[in-house]
Amino acid sequence: AVPALDALVKGMVASGQADVMARQFGFISDEVISANFIAERYGMAGYGPQVSRQMTDAVLRMTGLNRWTNTMRFAARLQISAHLDRLRTTKFDDLGTMKLVMQRYGISARDWEAVRTMPAWTPPGQAGVTLFRPLDIMNSKLIDRDRLYQKFFGLIDQESKYMVPTATHEASVIGRGTTRPDTIAGAVLHSFSMYKNYPLTIMMNYGRLAMSGGSMSPLAFIASMTIGMTMVGAAGLQMRE
Repeated sequence: AVPALDALVKGMVASGQADVMARQFGFISDEVISANFIAERYGMAGYGPQVSRQMTDAVLRMTGLNRWTNTMRFAARLQISAHLDRLRTTKFDDLGTMKLVMQRYGISARDWEAVRTMPAWTPPGQAGVTLFRPLDIMNSKLIDRDRLYQKFFGLIDQESKYMVPTATHEASVIGRGTTRPDTIAGAVLHSFSMYKNYPLTIMMNYGRLAMSGGSMSPLAFIASMTIGMTMVGAAGLQMRE
């Protein structure tokens, strides 16, 4: 997180892109607020006294639940799109860490050269804000636009899931297998694995990421993840207590 923050600050101050980044981040912040507003619960449960309904509604708002996860993943996708847009003037071999990320999704130098020269997308009513939008690839005249769209959309979608993890069916199968919840064995497994999907997803996603090869060795990657998550978990535990 520290190198990423350092790169972000240096990029805003020293790269000459401060104005571009400020407009993009402002747009993303507005979109996150709008997403939260759209997801607001205007109607409460139809049962129980008014006070209990208000308390239930307040608890659901504070916990966030799926609403918080979906909103943050939405913001992560916009951030990646904005980052790709700022890299349009950079050649493939000069992308640094982002080159390794693209190679994970099968994106080659030829692929990047084909899409980086495309016109940037500007959201309606947001003059000066530009984003890299995979949908524009489908609207282009590129011969292999289907393949390119799948690669770049896959990058944005999967990287957002790394940034904001979500439970997967794959982890669910590992925890529950093919057992039915209406059998004794299935009831036991489903009960045991109810809250195990998320940690299994974390281990599988980041385990694959560690073994995929990059700027860090697998052991260094896993060690940094473990230490970081342990520190955040300890801080959260102290706050709850």
